[in-house]
Amino acid sequence: MGRNVEQNEAAREAAQERLVDAALALFAERGFAGTSTARIAQRAGVSKGLLFHYFPDKTALVAAVVQRHVARVAAVAAAVPADLEPPERLAAFAHAVAEQVDAEPEGFAVLIRALTDPQLRRIAGGFAVDRAEMVGLFEALGAADPDLEARFFQVAMLGILAHRVLSPVEVAVGPLVSRLLAAVLEER
Repeated sequence: MGRNVEQNEAAREAAQERLVDAALALFAERGFAGTSTARIAQRAGVSKGLLFHYFPDKTALVAAVVQRHVARVAAVAAAVPADLEPPERLAAFAHAVAEQVDAEPEGFAVLIRALTDPQLRRIAGGFAVDRAEMVGLFEALGAADPDLEARFFQVAMLGILAHRVLSPVEVAVGPLVSRLLAAVLEER
């Protein structure tokens, strides 16, 4: 007896998930140039033909890895209660994002690598939190230049998180995020 539509869909989703998991692990271990599609397919336990059925090229796999990581971080950020006061909302957002990156550092490492690769930068460029929401938060905090403050905060967070995933030694991001928040909120 053959599989039904739901079983086929579940098998497709499972194969795609295994491919993205394998690509993530290999990109984090070996970089983009050092990772072949054959090795990704082998690690995922599928044929190269199936890999290319779902992903036309390695760039599409990079995009899938980055998009999955960005979606997970966005979901964590979106879960921050909207009814918090602006300082508490900013702190909850910053700590939630840092905890997500701590939980899945490989995904953020791949994102950083994609941002620094001229050919892949366009794929990774959409990672930023909605600028309008962040600017609105700094307006609510009374910033003289909310756009500048929001950009500063985002760049500082990016630096902290990049330090976490790229440093050869263990980096505790919690104290760094707390220090950034203290500096940003101290002016308010």
